[in-house]
Amino acid sequence: MKTLHDPQMSQSAGRSEETAGRYPWCSICLTDAHLRMISVTPHKDAQSRLVEATYACAQCGTVFSHTATFSQIAAVRQGGSPH
Repeated sequence: MKTLHDPQMSQSAGRSEETAGRYPWCSICLTDAHLRMISVTPHKDAQSRLVEATYACAQCGTVFSHTATFSQIAAVRQGGSPH
């Protein structure tokens, strides 16, 4: 497994909590088709709907970690993001 990659978090200023996170995505393979969730933990702000997601790409082995919403994580669990 390759080392942990921390993609730059999206700018959340002026965005709603529902859109502040980022969809899980492999920036190496340019797809979300091969992603496997490693962990999903509550965001440091207990009142937030955000979570800290860690996942790996089964194709290239890269591991990613960033903030996401529950719906963004659910999209991966259901087979891909809606973009």
